[in-house]
Amino acid sequence: MRRLFEISRYAVIIPSAASIIGAIVLMILGSIEIVRSAIHVVVKKEPLKDTVVAILTSVDAILLGTSSRLARDQHAR
Repeated sequence: MRRLFEISRYAVIIPSAASIIGAIVLMILGSIEIVRSAIHVVVKKEPLKDTVVAILTSVDAILLGTSSRLARDQHAR
């Protein structure tokens, strides 16, 4: 039984790695979308409403990724 408990701690490696990768991907994709939205405003004269929605959605993705990453860091301590 003790051996089972010792091995079970390794079961959290995959979810932890996936959580870290997911948080980083969210932050990267959100940043790319903000840059893309800014370029569309300048180059294509995209309407303000569409731009605001795109930027707020991107900021949500960045904040979600950041909070996921911070929660993971706090849990590790």
